[in-house]
Amino acid sequence: ILFEQRGCPYCREMHRVNFAVKAITDYIKANFVVLQLNLWGDREVTDFSGRLLPEKDFARQLRVRFTPTIFFPEENGEEAFRMPGYFKPFHFLGIFEYVKQGAYRSEPNFQRWLQQKGDRLRAEGKKVKLW
Repeated sequence: ILFEQRGCPYCREMHRVNFAVKAITDYIKANFVVLQLNLWGDREVTDFSGRLLPEKDFARQLRVRFTPTIFFPEENGEEAFRMPGYFKPFHFLGIFEYVKQGAYRSEPNFQRWLQQKGDRLRAEGKKVKLW
């Protein structure tokens, strides 16, 4: 669940930079269903218990405080992982891979997991663009 808000410069950067990378959008489309919500919106949504409420109340229920935030739920609605804020493309794609692979279950430290991914890529002779 992607929470954004109008006028958010980090949300704009995510769309302008990260979603412009075909490898990122292809990976997300192939592996996730994305629900885009407004942090302050009034559209009615259904929460994980089946209750109808405005987007803004759902965001509050999930403790979303700023944008962009991507909330990755488990099938039961519990939080698997969350992306708190804007991340550059390498890290951004890494978050989706981390969740898809279920790596958060065995390595709860995303930064450690990402460092290991970078090390593997470098060992394969690939360039890792962090910034």
